[in-house]
Amino acid sequence: MPSTGKARVPALLLRSAALSVCLSLAIAAQAQSRQAVVKIVPFSGEGFIASELNGLQNLVAAQIVELRAFRLTDDAGRDLALSETEQALAVGSTAFAAAPLSAEYVLTGSLSRVGELVVFSLSNTRVRDGEKLVVSDSAPSINEIAARSRALTRSLFSDAQRDALSADGGTASVSSSPGGGSDSAEPAKEKGPSLAEERAHDRPSLAMLAATWRGDKGLETIRLYPNGTGIAFLSGGGTMRVRLRIEGSAIEVWQDQANDPAMYRSPNWGYETAQSIAKEARPMRWYFSLSEDGQALFGIKESVAYDGLARSVDNGYVRDARWERISR
Repeated sequence: MPSTGKARVPALLLRSAALSVCLSLAIAAQAQSRQAVVKIVPFSGEGFIASELNGLQNLVAAQIVELRAFRLTDDAGRDLALSETEQALAVGSTAFAAAPLSAEYVLTGSLSRVGELVVFSLSNTRVRDGEKLVVSDSAPSINEIAARSRALTRSLFSDAQRDALSADGGTASVSSSPGGGSDSAEPAKEKGPSLAEERAHDRPSLAMLAATWRGDKGLETIRLYPNGTGIAFLSGGGTMRVRLRIEGSAIEVWQDQANDPAMYRSPNWGYETAQSIAKEARPMRWYFSLSEDGQALFGIKESVAYDGLARSVDNGYVRDARWERISR
């Protein structure tokens, strides 16, 4: 028993020393490079096999690396770095000690099925303040989700990329080409006109509106597509198909499916009430204009109001509405 106690003390000291060395190396590494660190949490998805989830996760990881503004880590990588540091200290050397990366962003991903659609969601949380950004896309198959994942990944990390550039004084190397692009130290410029330039010369177009938007009350996000269709992710759970059309500068978006109780969920009433509202409610409809900078849709929404006392639905209800662009 005494020998066991003596053996444990060096191990604890070694672990403490390893952590100390790792912290010193991490500080030194941060001073040398301002690339933000993204920790990837294993993707999840009920009903999907591990190879599909891992394949999509690896694909997104490669797309983040292409941006050249981030470094990646995960729990397995951090454990490996700490283990290597312990081994280096055990033989009296710190020359090959590794520094586990301290995450500035935490990325999670999930797959789900909504009817015949596969829905893919990515969430990026900024560690310093907990701010979270979520983007989603849907397609008939996981193969098409994989094909669309690059645009979704880039839209999610656009703000984080600007943060990284700002922290580095605007000198971080960033690639905007699909294959990784130039190794120039200057940020690569996006090709094509900006939204402001498009607005200066053209009226709104379906292509211009194809983006992920943060919705008004009852909607988390809305993904609009260039073919005039879209899918809205409801605050109470579930989704709703929408369509849109443009006449001059006027933009109309409307519900493109039958009512579902999920559209009317509320903490103020139960499922039976939501079901009753769904039976009587008129389809939702928005009338929008596009802001000058192309970053917002603003106007009115035709919806319903529910009187809890009279248990009646008012189909003449109209209110102001605004959607904010999250990504192109």
